[in-house]
Amino acid sequence: MMTEKPLITIALAVYEPNLKWLEDLLRSLDGQTYPNLELIVHDDCSSEESYNQMQDCVGRLITRIPYQIGRNKENQGSDRTFEQLTEAANGTYIAYCDQDDIWVPDKLEKLEQILARSSCGIVCSDVQVIDASGRKMANSITQVRRRHIFYTGDDLPEYLLYHNFVMGCTILLRTELARASLPFIHGMVHDHYLTLFCSLHGGIDICPEPLIQYRIHSENQSNVLSGICSPEQYFEKRILPFYMRSQAIYERFGIPASGTAVQWARARILNYQERNMCALWKMRHIDVKTSLFELIMLRMPRPLFRLALRCLQRGIL
Repeated sequence: MMTEKPLITIALAVYEPNLKWLEDLLRSLDGQTYPNLELIVHDDCSSEESYNQMQDCVGRLITRIPYQIGRNKENQGSDRTFEQLTEAANGTYIAYCDQDDIWVPDKLEKLEQILARSSCGIVCSDVQVIDASGRKMANSITQVRRRHIFYTGDDLPEYLLYHNFVMGCTILLRTELARASLPFIHGMVHDHYLTLFCSLHGGIDICPEPLIQYRIHSENQSNVLSGICSPEQYFEKRILPFYMRSQAIYERFGIPASGTAVQWARARILNYQERNMCALWKMRHIDVKTSLFELIMLRMPRPLFRLALRCLQRGIL
């Protein structure tokens, strides 16, 4: 189809996908109303059976969009796979895509309209939440994740040192900006890193409409406190990665507030490793909820810790 609209690259990373969910996603990609698209699929070294099934799905269900499929020789993780997709994109814009969601038909059309009239480098949207069976759970991510707030303002980089409100599957990003951000900071989820980078280079725009059906299930990488059952796991998956991420951000971007983030991270480490509460208590204003959580919960008996953790994971607390 002849069109003057700029090309958008849909960048889909897959690994051992649930075929039913993948089929739902691919149908929604093929049904996009935006007229100038390409799809690049990159598999992160799934099994031969899974890879062959994925290729068959793409071949059967993508009928209106040019596509190509690549594969990692070794498993490298989703962030490195999205790096490779960023390098391979041909479009003026790039839309990152997970393997288990459903896009509304005019998702890319609406996001492109916003970026076309904006000086920002990236735009994101809200999502409608569905469960593993596709049943609607909520009309907004903010209804199931109480701490998820769509945030605007001049101090976004400082805010984004501690929190991320942009979900990678909802964004449309200027490809030249995405490439300029490479390589991603190791240990920092690609959407969080790209959001921080764009907040420093042009800003972020927000579409308040839910433009995808976001599937929450047990294997989501971004589930609240996913995979944590003990204080040791909490330290390894939450405290230590934050310290390493904050240090890397400070070294790469030199954001003044990132130095404070590093100090807070060290205080969290001292609180866990040496049971030294003083530094974390003095810096609790950085993130009151997280600081109090760690000051209290990391000293709880294990059964009580696990009970409180389950309540947090289910959104009760």
